[in-house]
Amino acid sequence: MPYIGRATVTAKREFARNMVSITIQCPAVAQESLPGQFVQVRAWPGPGTAADPLLDRPLSVAGVDKQKGTFELLVRVVGRGTRLLASVPVGETIRVTGPLGRGFLEAAGAAGPSILVGGGVGLAPLKFLAEVLTAGGHEVLSLVGARNAAELPPPGELAGKVQVATDDGSAGFHGTVVALLEQMLTMVVFRSGRVPAPVVYACGPTPMLRALKASATLLGLPVYLSLEERMACGIGACRGCAVRQVGPKMAAGEVKMVRVCHEGPVFAAGEVDLDA
Repeated sequence: MPYIGRATVTAKREFARNMVSITIQCPAVAQESLPGQFVQVRAWPGPGTAADPLLDRPLSVAGVDKQKGTFELLVRVVGRGTRLLASVPVGETIRVTGPLGRGFLEAAGAAGPSILVGGGVGLAPLKFLAEVLTAGGHEVLSLVGARNAAELPPPGELAGKVQVATDDGSAGFHGTVVALLEQMLTMVVFRSGRVPAPVVYACGPTPMLRALKASATLLGLPVYLSLEERMACGIGACRGCAVRQVGPKMAAGEVKMVRVCHEGPVFAAGEVDLDA
């Protein structure tokens, strides 16, 4: 059962432009969270006449310290709810529900090297995954994308090797992070004849995941995606985050929906239709 209750903010720091790292004291979440899982949080009054915004905000767990009983969130300020979360003073409490959803557990630990692809708040589950994989002795390469250098996290935030891509060319590769992945795979991994092939893990907006899925699947790589969808309840009751399921076990003409918050947010790329 997920934890539901109050938890104390113990530290805050700037992670990148318009993005704040928040450390929260909550042993129940710290002990049980897996990379790719998320929590529902709110820093404003609960349901009732004073509830504004109405809904909790779903945020991926970005890391845990089991000894200290803390976990980390990355909050990108995009609206009223995230602005309220980012402004909570150290020492104050917020409401937490979690951990929730299916993480990267089934995928983590594959034989090949791990390539993690993301940007913005999509870095949160990948940051956690990189820590777990490197601690287990796996080779990890993180590809981080941003619009410009100011939106990149500072060096050392991600475990393993890191390469960056910016849309404006102000840092690293000039182009999208998916273009960087394509260049790396075609020019380095496959020309070297490396066996076993790498496993790709990604988190980000649907257009990015759609392009990444097409490229990596074409090359025959296993791909695992953490989907970003609007979630209201976070527990699968409202079905507002449902996406279309696909796969070899589906009958011809069968339409089945899966809930990102419950059956996901992590799926094998072949499990979901990102074009529907």
